[in-house]
Amino acid sequence: MATTRAQSMAVAIAPKFTAFLSIIGSSATAYLILTEGRKKPSSVATGGGNKPKRQSYRRLVLGMSICDLSASSAWFFTTWPIPRDTPG
Repeated sequence: MATTRAQSMAVAIAPKFTAFLSIIGSSATAYLILTEGRKKPSSVATGGGNKPKRQSYRRLVLGMSICDLSASSAWFFTTWPIPRDTPG
């Protein structure tokens, strides 16, 4: 079954939209984690001895955000290197 031009366009555009949203979310998450360490500690108690756990958690989330940013960027550029006259 041959696809129509509209179907081909939808298949090419849909991943770009969702990948762009993922790029924004991953970038915001990474930014918030990276800027969290620069804030001055507040006068309110921050939970005592949980600092190493919080640091590990933030590093893991930062790593996942960076991996997702990389994968989303690759997904965003998937159809651009295909020549226009390629069938299918």
